[in-house]
Amino acid sequence: MITVGLDFGTHQTKICIEDATNPNQKIYEFFKFFDNGKSTFFLPSVVQINIDGTLSYGTVDENKCKIITTEFVQNSIKDLNPPIQKELPEPNFIDIPSQPIKYSHPEKPKKIPYPIKPSKLAETSDWKTKLLALKNKMQNKENSNDDEWRQECTKIDNNYNLILYDWELKCKRIDKNYKRILQEWESKCQIIKKQNEEIRNNYESDKIKHAREFENAQRYYNYRKNQFHYLSINEKGEITEEKFIFHYFKFALYSEDVIWLHQIDPETISIWYLTHILFLLREKFGEDFFVQMGIPCGIHKKFHEKQKGKAICTLIAAYNLLENYKYHNKFLSSTYKELLNYTKKITHFSELDLNKFGINALPEAYAGLISLTQRRRLEKGMNLLVDIGGGTTDIAFFTIDEEDLPTIHSVRSLFKGLNSIYENVASKSNISDIVNIQNLINNSEYKFGQFKEAILTYKYELTSEVISIINSIRDSFNNSYIIHGLHIGTLNQALLNRPVLFSGGGSTFKELVADVGCFTNPLIINKEMLSITTLNSDIYDEKMFSILSTSYGLSIPLENEIILTDISEIFSHIKPDRDSNSDSNYVHGLTDL
Repeated sequence: MITVGLDFGTHQTKICIEDATNPNQKIYEFFKFFDNGKSTFFLPSVVQINIDGTLSYGTVDENKCKIITTEFVQNSIKDLNPPIQKELPEPNFIDIPSQPIKYSHPEKPKKIPYPIKPSKLAETSDWKTKLLALKNKMQNKENSNDDEWRQECTKIDNNYNLILYDWELKCKRIDKNYKRILQEWESKCQIIKKQNEEIRNNYESDKIKHAREFENAQRYYNYRKNQFHYLSINEKGEITEEKFIFHYFKFALYSEDVIWLHQIDPETISIWYLTHILFLLREKFGEDFFVQMGIPCGIHKKFHEKQKGKAICTLIAAYNLLENYKYHNKFLSSTYKELLNYTKKITHFSELDLNKFGINALPEAYAGLISLTQRRRLEKGMNLLVDIGGGTTDIAFFTIDEEDLPTIHSVRSLFKGLNSIYENVASKSNISDIVNIQNLINNSEYKFGQFKEAILTYKYELTSEVISIINSIRDSFNNSYIIHGLHIGTLNQALLNRPVLFSGGGSTFKELVADVGCFTNPLIINKEMLSITTLNSDIYDEKMFSILSTSYGLSIPLENEIILTDISEIFSHIKPDRDSNSDSNYVHGLTDL
């Protein structure tokens, strides 16, 4: 029994073969494609229509490409203008009032001088004065003059003390009033400072918000422009020429958000591309093989079934086209107009169809994990998988069940991958061609500044998605409290230093392999983790195993139906047993007791 693991990718397609003819010694092999005489484990997901109308798969040669200048799907591209970054007006801060001026104290009153003290006889040299003093003494009037003088001095002192006291009261009133006014001013200044701080914070927040909006608009503009890489557009936004070269048709097949402007729809392109692959497989393995193709999907059943339906219908249509042509050479020599006549899309299938063609579709995240868990390369507990592809990043939160199979509880697809990083670089550099940027980054060890900035932007969005998953885990735990009765600290402890597995093309960039949220043990899927028992492929670069891991997982036949357990039910198995003598099982990093 031969099982084909078909990892149909946005950028490139990988295939792994499991030969279980001898069930006791299964043999694995990564399928080799040929590009200009050189063997490779990747077939670029590219289709080109040549000048003679025939198709080429996996290669681009613009010199041989068919070009049209009329009969476009639409004549012009709406709103294809580069975004303009709006300058935020400087914030209007509230002026701080001037510090109040203290009133001056009134001039301190001056004391009236004392009158001249009457002289005594011994103190004078004037004979007339001496005679007058002698007379006063004889008449006993000398003491009365002293008393009058002293009374006058006392009167002056008392009057001055009253004036001085009144002056001091005025000064105290001025000081007290100024202190009150100063406190009111300081209080008002504090309020204004807080208001200005809030204005400043709002301004900085608006700056960040506008910068992100501009960055997203720039990225979207670059994304749309990149879609039109093979379209010539004049200043009015009118299409003047189209080259028949098709990229990202797999991404467009599964996503309704992609604006597809080419003459031929992405489902048809996907059918042709997969038919070519099926012919290559038949040439090597005959007709007796089973195909398991990966699909991007989430945890929700409706979405899972929808994506699975698209994949199965596309595969069946490819098989029907293969049966119509029978021979690969005949298929390759047909023109695209002939292929359009023979390509029949289908919308429904039955179990008989699945058995007839020997096909199935599995979530890519599940396939990327099954080989690791069955080989017991991961500890039981809560884990995260981050598969960084070209168009998307799939984030899977999973646990491992008693049969060492992954139980996926949450899958989030971030519609940003390596493409978004390249587009971000394009928006901030003088290199506008995404293909040139990709080659520059891939072929050079030098990582220029724009690349590092793009990495940080991507990491921020990746972390935001993971934090949403972590919050869902905590919500699930808290909502199940009435069942398990465990403190939230138990969950926090179980989430410490959990592994985050990186796979896909993005895992080859060391800048992307890092902690994400509480998952602080970053690992790259490698040869040792996969533990492929017998491998008939020579792979000398360890990084290749991370990229090929999903195709390997897809080549392992699915024995039982995949059970998707929503994250809201992850802790429903924990039922406290009050018997202290009973054993407790360690599940999801939490004990059952």
